[in-house]
Amino acid sequence: MPSSGTGTGTPLLPGTPGASLNPVEALPYTLLSLPRYARIMGINPVHFAGAFGNTIWPLENNRCSNIWSRYSWQQSDIVSHQDLAQVILEAEDELANHLGYWPAPRWIPNEMHQYPGFYRPELTTVEGRKYPDGLRATVNAKWGKVVTTGPRAVALVGTATATGGTLVYQDLDADGFFETARVDMTTTLTDIRELKVYFVDQNGDQRWEIRPVRSKALSGGVATFLFDSWLFIDPGLLGAYTTDAGFAAIEVSDTSNYVSSVDVYREYADPTAAASQFFWEPTDCNVCSACAVSLETGGSILLETAGTTSTCTVCGLTYQDGCLMVRDVENGILIPAPAAYDSDVGDHVLTTYGVARDPDIVKLWYYAGDVDEYYLRGTGTEPLSDFWAQTIVALATARLHRPFCSCSNVTSLAERWREDIAFSGGDSSYIVNFDSLDNPFGTRRGELFAWKRVASFGKKQVKAYAI
Repeated sequence: MPSSGTGTGTPLLPGTPGASLNPVEALPYTLLSLPRYARIMGINPVHFAGAFGNTIWPLENNRCSNIWSRYSWQQSDIVSHQDLAQVILEAEDELANHLGYWPAPRWIPNEMHQYPGFYRPELTTVEGRKYPDGLRATVNAKWGKVVTTGPRAVALVGTATATGGTLVYQDLDADGFFETARVDMTTTLTDIRELKVYFVDQNGDQRWEIRPVRSKALSGGVATFLFDSWLFIDPGLLGAYTTDAGFAAIEVSDTSNYVSSVDVYREYADPTAAASQFFWEPTDCNVCSACAVSLETGGSILLETAGTTSTCTVCGLTYQDGCLMVRDVENGILIPAPAAYDSDVGDHVLTTYGVARDPDIVKLWYYAGDVDEYYLRGTGTEPLSDFWAQTIVALATARLHRPFCSCSNVTSLAERWREDIAFSGGDSSYIVNFDSLDNPFGTRRGELFAWKRVASFGKKQVKAYAI
């Protein structure tokens, strides 16, 4: 019969050595989580997590027993989580730049654009509207496939604790190993996709989200999350300094090595915050003497900003908040408009510009990227599709500069993706057309594999070549 409990130890309480994240450094946030990378590559998940077990996932008599470290300095001769996260981030960025959109949704903050001017520079528009149709001017955002507009916001739903029974480590298959971490949280929210689990006291920082979730469901006002328990190993232990005994793996059978509490946050686009912001060059600073006085005296120049008075220090910019609407989802064509949030209405209300001309600069906040169809249907837990996850894995692995320290099936796959087919020498040579070798990603097999997939999806249709 499945059982639940604390295993061979008691979870660490806040303040206990090893229970704090400090001074552990956060790893870069990537669309492809590191454990999902390990699953696609066929890496032992517990060993990848920096742990082992006495009876399950043991080190002895196991050819795939190599333990991954969190940082490069812990085992300098092999790839670490830190190395892997950085190269995945670079791969995702390169894919996005060629596709024109992110492989999965990403929050885009403070994206700055020149406000589109009227085609006749001697004239101006009224409130950013074009004539004769009267529609507002649009801005081409850097990224397509817009999901929603507005800045990212998080709200703490609650903290699940082992002592309170809302964080439980379970042995569902009764084999003596507590392989499941269950988190239960009472909530009034209705969209389970907005709820995410983080390590405590990190204020919903994306870099500290616990991923991937095995399953999550909402029933009777209670959100239930199931994870692989080794994802809850205390980061303070994983980031511990090495000693004269060398790098030490974590005992996964002892749940005292797991955290005793986690935070559940709601992640959403804040409907009360400005999704766009307009900026004007201050005409008062056009007079050189006015600016000179300000520079010489250290004083400020007063400017009127959207009905309020602000200071312009050494010729600053006048600004005004606004909302952001979508005209073209796929291509990221957005409509910024001056607006202010009205708590009585519960929405933004359109206003007029605080300066009697079109703005010079506009800043945008939005959430954009491709979304997996299974996630949209509610049957998947991650917005990153398997297609793009596999593409990122191939490209990132090809870019790794340190060797894997793992079993032969994993190292063989890694070496295949890293193989440079432009190289001829020794016992190997390749016949590859020059167009393939000239692709912008590179000539390693993983780079060619990624380019073949990206070429038919990007903004510019480019011929794809067989590998």
